[in-house]
Amino acid sequence: MADVQNNNPGSELAVRREKLAALVAEGKNPFTITKYEVTAHASEIV
Repeated sequence: MADVQNNNPGSELAVRREKLAALVAEGKNPFTITKYEVTAHASEIV
């Protein structure tokens, strides 16, 4: 992937799209919503 060495916003966007394409090619969905069950609260730990 390309390094962003300059301040060109277009090149940063291109890098983001390349990374997204790599994740999709690996079968990963970076937009999946992951939820976890709450098992403890701070007031219980202290």
